[in-house]
Amino acid sequence: MTELRIGLDVGTTAIKVAAYTPQGRCVATSARVNKVSRPARGHAEQDMETIWTLTADCLRELSEKCEGASFSALGVCAQGDGLWLMDEDGTPCANAMLWSDTRASADLETLMEKGATGAVGLGCHTDLWPGTSAMLWRWLRRNRPDITARASAAFTCADWIGYRLTGEVATDFSNASIPLIDFDKRSYGKRQIDLLECSDLGDILAHPKQAADKLGTVSPEAALKTGLPEGLPVSVGTLDLAAMIVGMGLDQPGQTMMILGTTAVVNILTDHVAPTETPVGASALHPTSQAIIRILAPQPARPHSTGSLRFTRRVLAANQPTRSRANSMHWSKACRRAPMA
Repeated sequence: MTELRIGLDVGTTAIKVAAYTPQGRCVATSARVNKVSRPARGHAEQDMETIWTLTADCLRELSEKCEGASFSALGVCAQGDGLWLMDEDGTPCANAMLWSDTRASADLETLMEKGATGAVGLGCHTDLWPGTSAMLWRWLRRNRPDITARASAAFTCADWIGYRLTGEVATDFSNASIPLIDFDKRSYGKRQIDLLECSDLGDILAHPKQAADKLGTVSPEAALKTGLPEGLPVSVGTLDLAAMIVGMGLDQPGQTMMILGTTAVVNILTDHVAPTETPVGASALHPTSQAIIRILAPQPARPHSTGSLRFTRRVLAANQPTRSRANSMHWSKACRRAPMA
């Protein structure tokens, strides 16, 4: 019997899972809509337990659709950056703070004026933004010290799902890249941590591994929740953008791809980035090779809602002549099928 492989993508907008044959033929899918909470201006959050429940529901539905089949492995990717915190009992400390959260904007401006962000540019070749782990940690430590005091692990969405599936904690190099990895050393950079005053965060960051590594196996508890077989191997979770690049077979300098989804993202692979304290865009380590992914990703006004495509569809549909409306509708349907970041 052919053993199917499972791919899981826990995105900001939706959670998607699919089962594939070794030849790459998709045999079953499942999906759930994700919601972003905005309790105050600039805040963008998701409930970590809800994310796990929706993910488990997807996996259970998929396993039911594949009844009688066997599985060989589960690969995980998810939205990146933000701040996902867990206490020593494995319980979320609070809602996850997302990559699109801007509550730390004023603090970031202060750090830039002091010249404290230059080390990030030199270390991981990224123009720091408010929705990164260090900036959100600084905000949380100042405004909710009770939460940071309980935290024993800090990671990303993919790592949280990996933990719930296996009971193991790790992150991959693409997810760990921003803002505290020193690309030259391929480890967390002391200078970046010190200048951002995040030594307490550095102490609880998940250890980075290659995405091709095995994180662990599906635990008995997770098997009961998801319908997956206990002991199924699970990969170290990776950044969704990086997973797309691997899936397209891109691992060599000079290769380029573009995503049209939650935002428009241009990605260029390279083997060298000239160090500067003020880089343009962001960078992430390739999850399975030595390449560096250069990322240019402008954020739309509502980044959690696939706003770019929806806005464009509305504008085109409203302004097309009646005789061209059919073409506009066909284009709109194509947009809905476009891959999302």
